[in-house]
Amino acid sequence: MGPTALRIALFGRVRASRGDTEIPLGPHQQRAVLALLALASGDPIPIDEIIDIFWTQPPPTAVNTLRTYVKRLRAVLEPGRRSRSPSRVLPTVGTGYALCVDVQDVDVLRFRVLAEQARGARARGAHPELMRVCREALALYHAAPCADLPVLAGSPRLAVLNSQRQALVGWLLDAAIAVDRVLEALPLVQEAAVAQPLDELAQARLMYAYCAVGRRADGFAVYDATRRLLADALGVDPGEQLRAAYADLLRDAVSPQSHAPAAQTRPGDLAEAVAALPAGGIVNLVGPIGCGKSTLLADLGLPVADLAAVEPGWPVVVDPGGSVVAIDHADGPAAVTAVCRAWERSPAGRVLVVASRRPLRCLPTWPGTPTVTVPVTPWSTPRIAELAREFGVAGPAGINAVVRLSGGIPLIADRICRALLRGTPADVDGALVDGAAAEVLDRARRENPALGGLLARLALIGQGNEEQFDPGGFAILNAGSLVTAGPGGLAVIEPYRSILEAAHRWRRPAAHRRIVRAAVRHRLGLLAVAGDDATRAELAEQSLWLTGNAAIREALFPVREPTMRVRRSTAADAEDILRLTRRWAERGELDSRRCERVVGRWLAADPEGFQLAVDRDGTTMGTVATVAVAERTIDTMEPLLQAHSDRLAGEGGIFVGMAFCADAVGHAALLRSVLREGMASGKVTVVTFWPDYQRLSRALDFEFRGETRAEAFGCGSPLEVHTRSLLPAGLHDWLRKLTALGLGPTAPDPVALHVRHALSQLGSPRALAASPLVPLVGSDGTDLRERLQTGIETLAVSDDPAQARAGVLLLTCYLKAKGHAATARELGLSRATYYRRLRASIAALADQL
Repeated sequence: MGPTALRIALFGRVRASRGDTEIPLGPHQQRAVLALLALASGDPIPIDEIIDIFWTQPPPTAVNTLRTYVKRLRAVLEPGRRSRSPSRVLPTVGTGYALCVDVQDVDVLRFRVLAEQARGARARGAHPELMRVCREALALYHAAPCADLPVLAGSPRLAVLNSQRQALVGWLLDAAIAVDRVLEALPLVQEAAVAQPLDELAQARLMYAYCAVGRRADGFAVYDATRRLLADALGVDPGEQLRAAYADLLRDAVSPQSHAPAAQTRPGDLAEAVAALPAGGIVNLVGPIGCGKSTLLADLGLPVADLAAVEPGWPVVVDPGGSVVAIDHADGPAAVTAVCRAWERSPAGRVLVVASRRPLRCLPTWPGTPTVTVPVTPWSTPRIAELAREFGVAGPAGINAVVRLSGGIPLIADRICRALLRGTPADVDGALVDGAAAEVLDRARRENPALGGLLARLALIGQGNEEQFDPGGFAILNAGSLVTAGPGGLAVIEPYRSILEAAHRWRRPAAHRRIVRAAVRHRLGLLAVAGDDATRAELAEQSLWLTGNAAIREALFPVREPTMRVRRSTAADAEDILRLTRRWAERGELDSRRCERVVGRWLAADPEGFQLAVDRDGTTMGTVATVAVAERTIDTMEPLLQAHSDRLAGEGGIFVGMAFCADAVGHAALLRSVLREGMASGKVTVVTFWPDYQRLSRALDFEFRGETRAEAFGCGSPLEVHTRSLLPAGLHDWLRKLTALGLGPTAPDPVALHVRHALSQLGSPRALAASPLVPLVGSDGTDLRERLQTGIETLAVSDDPAQARAGVLLLTCYLKAKGHAATARELGLSRATYYRRLRASIAALADQL
């Protein structure tokens, strides 16, 4: 940058200068032309694009006006240029214009260069360099870019600059915590938070910074102030990123990545693992589809052998001179065989860094090779939110959708961001995740070509056993990297289960309802013969997921894998429970002392009457009161139940009066534990003033017993009392009702219509051969006839009375060929009842296909 070079500044007011002399740039639209070209980093911008930015309905003179702006800018930026000679600063390129200046002469371009340098320092783990570069870049960003040009306020290029600034603030704090220099970074973190009071990520970072310098009280103050501002300005509660920061403050836990705009696993972790194998061996980088394994391998700067397309028997070509070699996509039998052969050919001392979806050491064919496993965990909520901002996703609705649906998986977040930028509404989950779901299934087929379709079906039914899949399909699923085994069978892990289910529900709603109805019947059939509380609770949870009810899914089944376990309290947990009670009171603006007194009485009466959410470190992160309703405890509940006390005292069960966990996944686990405890005790009584809990109680079909005006918590709002009997005898009907409500009214099912037509043509092989059902069941009309006959006979002998009635009706009408009138008379049904049952019977048969 020479002393007389042309310099352009976009941060704050748009201006240009040569030496110490500022150049007059003219009216705001003329300055906006210069700003747009500067933001394009030397790339040409077509005239039509500039016109679309400036005018919603361009006037007839728009092109001439724009050319006049460029002519005037050329005159002031190149005062010595002859009138007809080509411009070197603002040349015409094709149908547009470009700005040709040195990167160092434009502040936003210097900022971008520094941001890339910071990204490189971050990848290398060079914390002092990262701090220096971040501070230099943030010093350039002294004010919002193009602040004097409202016409550019919605420009995606400006949104990207703001996202880069947010990233730099986070990286600066990462590095500062790592080298214990947070006080140096604190002013910039504070400045970013003050500039964007509704930005939860900025506020979360400030909370972590305060915690790191020993000012936890200030961190809690930031949380409270932001929570109130979100409620007043937007009418919403804090999102996951702010709640996660709050949870970490509760346990006084802060680390370079705890708030982090970064993956939990870094290249440095791989380097340490390689160093742990001085005699050679394998470092196994393990994580599910799309979690960022390939990016981590690329960041190592090593030669990478990609096995994504390897065929059985193909050799893996690796660099024979390298002491460390990376191998990606070691998934499926062919790829694992290739890795084994590569290791056999490796010289002594070589280390292979192998990325796979499942740990290689768990494979039965894996040799006894020295192996270090490095897991790749999902990205944190702030990091996913930052990714969305880097993409240019604007507004809390879009960012929250990315965070809520991605489950911390960057591939899924990436595809959701792209869908949002294409204009997909932020509240249409199925459309947002459709691209991600298709890519996940495509990648899953690398493990086994049949796995994609099986995964999609398993995701729809929540959990499945071998009765719902043929033995071969069940075995393929059991070997899949995205599948986990549990008490109820196999399940797709989150967030993959939720995105596959949402995409299918959006694409094929009728088929989705048909498959889910069949799964519901299967669950309820198992429930009818379940012999213990644990099995009933497991089946009930599966059935609740199948309702698809938004309130139930959001509260009980968040789109992330469980990270906490739930255990029953003991007398030794009283201090933790009271600590969390104070946080619960602060969140609800309640009287903390009153809340402690009430909860303290519950603890004294029933020390084991609480469930605790505990993280992997053993820290208690949340609690819910599940106090037994008994003679020894009813007096402690009377301040909340008031007039309802006597009536509810004899009904038994458990009493739920408070629940708190800042982590959404832990909170969901606590609420599910309430239902499990309720099934074990027979009844749940909920007393709450929280709208979310009231909404959930209604969604779960709890009975509303009335309100109380209790002031035990000092909340000033009426408390609602809801109850639900969960005795074994009533579970079937309760869940059947909930699943029916969740599935909603059934639209005409095209498969059921085709089934009805095929039944009427059972005697005509030619008509059956032309049925659209043939591709579903076989190769010709004979296959279809046999499948329909088998389906009817299966229904007729079903243990489910409703299905048995359906089978008998269809058998009498179609297989015995008695017709509708004779069948109705034989079964003793009125005309209306007969045709209503006929429709239900055909739908049941359609579910069998």
